[in-house]
Amino acid sequence: MLPTEPLPEFTDAYERFEAAYVQTEEDDLSSTRLEIEETYFASELLSVNSWEEARSKLNPTSVMKIAALWAEGQLAITTTQELLSNTQEEPQRLAEVRRLSDLCQQYEYAEEGKGEDLLVTEPLKNLAANFQDELPRVVCIGAKGAGKTFNYIHLSRFKYWEIFFARIDKIGLESDKTAYIFPLLQSGKLKDNARNVINEARSEVRKALGNSVTEFIPSECVDRIKKAISEQNWSEPEWTQFWVGEIARAIGINLDQPQSLASINRELKDRSLRIIFLFDGLEDIFFNIASSSQEKTALRS
Repeated sequence: MLPTEPLPEFTDAYERFEAAYVQTEEDDLSSTRLEIEETYFASELLSVNSWEEARSKLNPTSVMKIAALWAEGQLAITTTQELLSNTQEEPQRLAEVRRLSDLCQQYEYAEEGKGEDLLVTEPLKNLAANFQDELPRVVCIGAKGAGKTFNYIHLSRFKYWEIFFARIDKIGLESDKTAYIFPLLQSGKLKDNARNVINEARSEVRKALGNSVTEFIPSECVDRIKKAISEQNWSEPEWTQFWVGEIARAIGINLDQPQSLASINRELKDRSLRIIFLFDGLEDIFFNIASSSQEKTALRS
């Protein structure tokens, strides 16, 4: 049995143990985060080698009895508090559920273009980390619903690569906004909100190039691709020339001479511009990619 007056060593250990669990300043300073209960000394608990052994040795001691009484008291307190607060909290909880439901609906379908916040996933972190000093050249693959169109729309919403980079790293925008994001091909299933986001990104590039540049119309680009697939039997270099021509056409670079990516880069460099082109919705154009050698060649190029 515990002595009437605890030993000084016990009192000192008790006080130091309790002091280690003092509440933070925002909470009640008069209480601790730890409740300490005193029990009779049990020598059999000095050596415990496994969870099963601990359970068997605890059962006959006063530790289990005191722990059971403490647990019953906590349950009674919790039950009483819940009964008192349920009536007041029910409307608040329903409101929170509705807000969560509304938020989830905004992000359910990427094509809606409603959710404006970006979930920073590990692949997006890697994308930003791997292309800090140069423009990205990336193929994004994944099953339906993996987030390809979602990321495409959000990159378009940022309009500049530097803003995307700052958002991922959660830092202030330290560099100039010089790398524009231009959505070229897009999904055919986009709704009005998503289309508006994408068109705003394209308009930003047009302003940088000069408003004399003809407005890019994605449906016309898709028609030219489909026509080439159905009417031409191009080699890979010929398809490469076609894609380069579409990029040049989109940003108003002269099409009277054969274009190459190097010539496009030179012209953009002369204007102190950098542009990242986004492609999405390929499945809406290349329906027979599994069986058509022409579609495979077009994509490889």
